[in-house]
Amino acid sequence: MGNIFDTCKKKNTKIYNGSLFERLTTTIDDPYSSVNLYNNIDFIEINDKIDKLINRIELCENNITMLEQNTQENIQLLSQDIHHINNKLKIEPPVVI
Repeated sequence: MGNIFDTCKKKNTKIYNGSLFERLTTTIDDPYSSVNLYNNIDFIEINDKIDKLINRIELCENNITMLEQNTQENIQLLSQDIHHINNKLKIEPPVVI
């Protein structure tokens, strides 16, 4: 019987430089081979949408603030008008018990 290890030593093995983890194409040849490029595009789009939403929210907040101020002023003016009318007509306000 022959030695099993002797047959293995005689086998001519070739060592390849490539591996499964190396890229098939270089990044210079294919600009879309980078996963980071797609992620960056998604992040840019998301950031743009967030900026637009923030601007809309700020606009809404400004409008709400303006409406609140106008409402307060209008209520004060109405109150002054009512007091003025009551003074002219000499009507006393109701007494709260």
